[in-house]
Amino acid sequence: MIESFREYVNRSEAAYKAENEIIEDKLKAGINGLEWLVLNTLVDERRSESLKNWTESAVVRLSGKEPLELFIDAVHVDPLTFYDRYKLNWHVTFDEALTYLALLRERDYDRYFNVLQMIYQK
Repeated sequence: MIESFREYVNRSEAAYKAENEIIEDKLKAGINGLEWLVLNTLVDERRSESLKNWTESAVVRLSGKEPLELFIDAVHVDPLTFYDRYKLNWHVTFDEALTYLALLRERDYDRYFNVLQMIYQK
């Protein structure tokens, strides 16, 4: 049983590292890389509910920023800097940003396009 758990941990760690490398690579590509990440984000009921709960959470409200401002910063800074600034987990925030952008793209493409432009004006 212990050996199985170790195998699970190793597989999980490898998947985590691979996902982070993909995100880092796509963010370096600029707006096209971010759009690639958005297009590959499948939004289901669980992710929609997670975004709603995250935006309403006390932790986010205590950061002193609007969720969109946090999403923009998450695109531009590394996880440690983001945590130091806001005391929020970068990975969770970035995941919620992708959900937000995917929903926005689906529901209001003009606003989505404007938000992408806003992200990269910084």
